[in-house]
Amino acid sequence: MPKATSVIIKSVRDQLAEAGITSYAREAELIFRHFSGYPHQYAAPSQLDDQAVARILAASQKRSDGVPLQAIFGEMYFRYLTLEYKPGVFIVRPETEMLVDLAKQTIHQKLAQGSGPIRVLELCLGSGAITAALASELAAEEPEAKISYVGVEIDSAAYQVAAINLRRFAPSARILKADALQLAGIVAEHSFDLVVCNPPYIPEQRQLPAEVINYDPARALFGGSDDGLKIPQGILASASYALNDRGVLIMEHDDTQGVALVNSAKEQGYQEAQTIRDLNARDRFLVAKI
Repeated sequence: MPKATSVIIKSVRDQLAEAGITSYAREAELIFRHFSGYPHQYAAPSQLDDQAVARILAASQKRSDGVPLQAIFGEMYFRYLTLEYKPGVFIVRPETEMLVDLAKQTIHQKLAQGSGPIRVLELCLGSGAITAALASELAAEEPEAKISYVGVEIDSAAYQVAAINLRRFAPSARILKADALQLAGIVAEHSFDLVVCNPPYIPEQRQLPAEVINYDPARALFGGSDDGLKIPQGILASASYALNDRGVLIMEHDDTQGVALVNSAKEQGYQEAQTIRDLNARDRFLVAKI
């Protein structure tokens, strides 16, 4: 028996709100659109059939139980892209979108200065979201520019998902299955203009929500030491190996690590280093220049 759309949407909103999900209204809309068969560009009907209602309510229950939307949908949303998601792969967060903005600014500046072709290396590639966003957006914004992309990822599950995403959004990108902390013999020394990275950086002892612990792989979260700096500091060394003499590293980090990473960058021979704050005024991105 058909059910009123307004009643179903209210039911999902109420269930998500009761489960403590802050963005319950937005997530209820996403669940409805994904499982109703009526995406955003179509007006929803006044009533839904039993099958659509069952799909929506089942998804609402999963979300209330702490399953991330990405795991429910089997896809991730990042900037303007819909990306492949599979269990065991790090779920890219909206905060990382600012890293893409910083990287694009750097590339635009280099192109304006007459640099080119531009070579971009992403370490800890994960799902490939950053490279996919850069490649798809810069292809539209700088159609004449010659920009190449290489990604390095050691985890097999992430490598496979990145291959799917980059085949769609950055088909000329190369993916190397290797350790981002051991680049010698993997990529040519001093051959890249820009290195971007969202590495594991969370301090080992930090307590995380169950939604994160249960669905993000630990090796993509924790930085390898009590302060979480072991892997980010290793990325500084790897980027120094890979960057040319005017190269730039842009790396996401924990909001407690800004000062330490600026100091580490200078100790490792970077000429300039600063931490950039995110939209919540927290230290979040290291920008370091060789």
